[in-house]
Amino acid sequence: MIPLDGCDRKNWAKMSDDQIIQYAQSFIKEKRIAGRWELSKADPGLYVILNLRNLLSIVFSDIEKTRRQSLERELLSGLLRAPEAMEKFGEGK
Repeated sequence: MIPLDGCDRKNWAKMSDDQIIQYAQSFIKEKRIAGRWELSKADPGLYVILNLRNLLSIVFSDIEKTRRQSLERELLSGLLRAPEAMEKFGEGK
C-alpha cells in the first residue's frame, strides 16, 4: 500500500493508472473528501495527475453517482407532493 502521509512527493510517472486510482481512492476515503474541488485543495498534485490522465471520472464515479441519485430522489419526492400542495393552496381554482 502506498503511504498516505501527504508529505512525500509522489513520482506519478512511475505509477500506473491503477496505482494512482487506488492511491486516490484511499486518500479520498481517509480525508473524507466529498468532491473534486475538495481534492484539488487537499492534494493539488494528485488532482492534476488524475485530470491529466483522465481519471477523475473513475475516481469520483461512486461519489457522484450517489449524489446524483440523492438529488433525483429529492426531485421525485417534491413532484409527488405537488398535487397535495396545489390542492392545499387552491391552485387551479
